[in-house]
Amino acid sequence: MDTAVLLDAILRSSVDMAIAAADVDLIVRYMNPAAEEMFGCSAADTLGKTVAEVHKRESVDYARFLSAMEIVKKDGQHIFTYVRNREDGTQRYIEAKVSCMWSAGHTLMGYVMAARDITGSRLSARSLQYRVQIDKLIASISTSFINIAGSEIKAEIKNALEHVGVVLGVDNSCTVLFSDEGVPDELFRWSPHRIPESAGKCNTLMLERSDDDKLRLFASNSMPWFKEMLGKGEVICINALDAVPEPDNSILSGKGVKSMIVAPMALGGQPAGFLSFSTVMSERQWTAEDVLLVKMISEIFANAVTRGKNEQMLKTLAHYDPLTGLPNRVLFNDRLNQAIEQATRNSRLVALLFLDLDSFKLINDTLGHDVGDLLLKETSQRLVSNVRKSDTVARMGGDEFTVILSNIEQDKYAVGVANKIIEAVSKPYYLSGQECSVGVSIGVSIFPNDSHDASVLLKNADIAMYQVKEHGKNGFQFFSAGMNTRAVKRLKIERSLRKNLEKQLFKITYQPQLDINSGMIIGLEARLHWEIKGMKDFDHREIVSVAKESGLIIPIGQWFLRRVCEQGARWQAQGFQNVHIAVKIHSRQFMQENLAGIIRQTLDETGLAPNSLELELTEGTIMQDVDDSIGIIKELKAIGLFITIDDFGTGYSSLSHLKRFPIDSLKIDRQFIQNVTTDMDYSAIARAIIALAHTLNMKVIAEGVETFEQLEFLRSLKCDEAQGHLFSSPLSAEDITQQLTEEQYFILLTRETASAVPPSG
Repeated sequence: MDTAVLLDAILRSSVDMAIAAADVDLIVRYMNPAAEEMFGCSAADTLGKTVAEVHKRESVDYARFLSAMEIVKKDGQHIFTYVRNREDGTQRYIEAKVSCMWSAGHTLMGYVMAARDITGSRLSARSLQYRVQIDKLIASISTSFINIAGSEIKAEIKNALEHVGVVLGVDNSCTVLFSDEGVPDELFRWSPHRIPESAGKCNTLMLERSDDDKLRLFASNSMPWFKEMLGKGEVICINALDAVPEPDNSILSGKGVKSMIVAPMALGGQPAGFLSFSTVMSERQWTAEDVLLVKMISEIFANAVTRGKNEQMLKTLAHYDPLTGLPNRVLFNDRLNQAIEQATRNSRLVALLFLDLDSFKLINDTLGHDVGDLLLKETSQRLVSNVRKSDTVARMGGDEFTVILSNIEQDKYAVGVANKIIEAVSKPYYLSGQECSVGVSIGVSIFPNDSHDASVLLKNADIAMYQVKEHGKNGFQFFSAGMNTRAVKRLKIERSLRKNLEKQLFKITYQPQLDINSGMIIGLEARLHWEIKGMKDFDHREIVSVAKESGLIIPIGQWFLRRVCEQGARWQAQGFQNVHIAVKIHSRQFMQENLAGIIRQTLDETGLAPNSLELELTEGTIMQDVDDSIGIIKELKAIGLFITIDDFGTGYSSLSHLKRFPIDSLKIDRQFIQNVTTDMDYSAIARAIIALAHTLNMKVIAEGVETFEQLEFLRSLKCDEAQGHLFSSPLSAEDITQQLTEEQYFILLTRETASAVPPSG
């Protein structure tokens, strides 16, 4: 076999190695098919031509080739890499080895080149390097967002945009965040500091637009194709505008965009914004690595924004009232201290207003908590609209609000604001089809006049507010030193009441109630003595007032009721079956939720028969809300209780209302009994009450009977029962037990028998 033929066959069969040969004058003498394909020319067009002519056609730097050939001549061979630009615009990386061909006599005959296309491996290496760079960038940005506070997230977004923009080699990077309504709301942008003149006027304007201008562009963007792609959660790659349909092509072109990659952001499955990286000076071919980078960054941004929103929500919950949106007690304290510091620096005043709505509980109880909540919201808006933006309106809880008037020159400024607030709050409210009205009681304290301490200022304003409550409500009052003395006194009373309740130190006595004709003891009025050991300078009315304001009236009343029922059960066990016990129920006890259920449970647990318990209610209590009172009394009657209207004649009930109540008896107030024999008007009133009660099939009991003349007058009017010091003063349970055992009745029927049986006690 011919060696030359065999060699040619071998060279032609090579599919990945291009073989070419040239003589000593660098004229091409041989090319295999692989060389023809690699260099894009046929052997027929190339053989016989010089290497210089071939390189000129391929736009290869011939000077560099000659330098390489000098190395070949010196070393006998040389390996080098060069870039070949193909006619289709792509680039190929060629690795070539040129060796000298020698004759048998070691004479240089020419050169042979063996070359291979290394474009794939070169691009793979570059891709791997780029991927490593991307991984490092993603790790760095992720770490940055993990280690920052929520308030710093937006600043970090700007920094991250720059780093990503540099790696992608773009002219503009931006992130657009949507509002809760899905409208572009915030924009973060980065672009190179120096814009080449070659970018053109349109592109330069695009890059130099203000953030507000660009945000308006995004907000007004009507590209349906763009919005549809974002809505699907897809990454959009625009390598050239030719692939973008109209009218979106014109919109992007008008903004100077030549290529663009966009990734949507989502929070909780809802669109929350997008990232955009674009070029305005040249087109960009986006790779899979580019898409991965942008997608990962959008997820990092979305997670960071979510964390920022969660932290802001927690901050809002910690510092703002969820119902009204006003600052809560925590933020109020901070604002008040800031106002004090500022006023100290500027030698100014701070006015603190403490507000409490009048009759709010009545609206809440009658119209429902939903209407009550609406009223609180409306009230908060009225308060905010009547103060300066620099002032603070806060909700302290329930129906209590505070207003901080900061940096004022004179305390009379607070007068004007207080009057405006009273006028605004007192106007009718129209809520859920209901019209209602409330008033507002306002206490005012002034820094530094009343204190330099924020907590003391608040306490003083609170004290002044209670002064308004006690003197008619719906007004305002400045704090004074005398109020503090009274507040300390009331605090002492409250502490003593709590101690008495905890240690059960209250004293209970029982005053007999007699059948006015037979003198038989048929009932006992239980009395809770409010006197507190070591506090003789306080009368019981003041103590009861504190109990009501502090809310202690309810637990004390429940304790009192239980002890009386326990004692009544003991008397029943001792055989005194026909004696009922009367217990006075205060207005707040009467209006508490599930009063009937509480009493039923107490009776069940103590064993007292229901028909042995009498509840005394005042006219004022049952007339606060007639319909509700009727319902409550019916529930009490269903248990089997005896119901009496106490102090009758001092209230304002009408005959029409009285007929509606399922009442068993009326108790004539002691002021009428004391004057019944000396004052014609009082005797007429007593006569009318007894006649009215009998007409309505009610019994009558006279309270405070102290003389025989009073007793004889009541007997003449056929009054049913009587109690008072004429018969017995209030006695302890032990004394009553003895009285029931030894004297079942009092022989005080006539003046003549009085000396025979003196009154007990």
